[in-house]
Amino acid sequence: MARDHRLPAHSPRALTRPSVAQIRAARVALPGLSHVGYVRGAADRVPEALLAIGVPVELIGADSLARGDLSRYDAIVIGSRAYGPSPRSSQQWPAP
Repeated sequence: MARDHRLPAHSPRALTRPSVAQIRAARVALPGLSHVGYVRGAADRVPEALLAIGVPVELIGADSLARGDLSRYDAIVIGSRAYGPSPRSSQQWPAP
């Protein structure tokens, strides 16, 4: 992370610190799903991650939420920030 430290009578200088991340692999056991609907939230990359592990995902838009046949999905996943980015999607559901 770089920080800009400004001191009087000194020029700005960026200080950096090394970043560290710990990653662990886990086995994932999924039920047999043939059709999963996903309502994307803001800056959401979950559908791509689900596709990468073999989950068949179809993005669901505001029109499909309002008038579509949702019974064809085995599961519907709602992104954690799906309420905010689109005024139409937030109108479809009551506030939590």
